[in-house]
Amino acid sequence: MRDLLLAVPSRGRPVNISRLLGELREHNRGDTQLVLGLDEDDPTLPQYLALDMPDVEVVIRPNLHQVVAWMNELIVPRAKDYRFVGSIGCDNSIQTPGWDVRIMEALSKPDIMFAFGNDLYPREPGSLCCHVFCRSSVVASLGYFAWPGVTHMYCDPIWMAWGKATGIEYLDDVIIEHLHYSVGKAAMDVSYMDSTALIPADCLAYNRYCQTQLNEDIAKIRAGAQGFTEDELIRFNYDLNIPPVFGGPKIEPRS
Repeated sequence: MRDLLLAVPSRGRPVNISRLLGELREHNRGDTQLVLGLDEDDPTLPQYLALDMPDVEVVIRPNLHQVVAWMNELIVPRAKDYRFVGSIGCDNSIQTPGWDVRIMEALSKPDIMFAFGNDLYPREPGSLCCHVFCRSSVVASLGYFAWPGVTHMYCDPIWMAWGKATGIEYLDDVIIEHLHYSVGKAAMDVSYMDSTALIPADCLAYNRYCQTQLNEDIAKIRAGAQGFTEDELIRFNYDLNIPPVFGGPKIEPRS
């Protein structure tokens, strides 16, 4: 079993993925695998496929388009092969060396099921996660990584609700910056326009979920929680100063 699966859906932003690949190559320190989700009808698909990413798992599907559907498509069938899973947006920027080891250390604590870093978005730090990582047992318990009743928006507060009820850790010094247009860190594009249009429907779905299903899902996560025994405890003693070959062979923890 491998350690961490990082899922990233992307559309119309091959430049972002080029940047992210460079950040992962520089800052990864653990056994972390990137899986990239691309739309078959994306006009920029050839530019994605021209990137140097031989060790990235690339998944191309027709007619998914929406972020939540993509996250579940990438994570659910693979979660059984990983201890931890998570997803970030292609407009996120990983800036902390050893970020992945820090996330895995947090998720190895007996009372923590979810973890997220600092996205540098202008809100109260730690109040909302626009990206999240969790134990793979969460996916096994629910059958999904993100609640599929929403399409793009409002998966973030659902993750927070799950985490507050079952254990969540905010890592203020692990920077995964959200380069969003609303704070002047990116230009408005079609993907942002499409997601904004989804807010009213997703808001209604989110409110219904909180009233009818949230407590049930929390109970499932708790029931399926897999603690680590002393023998199974993952000790992430990676050398944080030496980047591994990105996407290459598993780096064994140092004794």
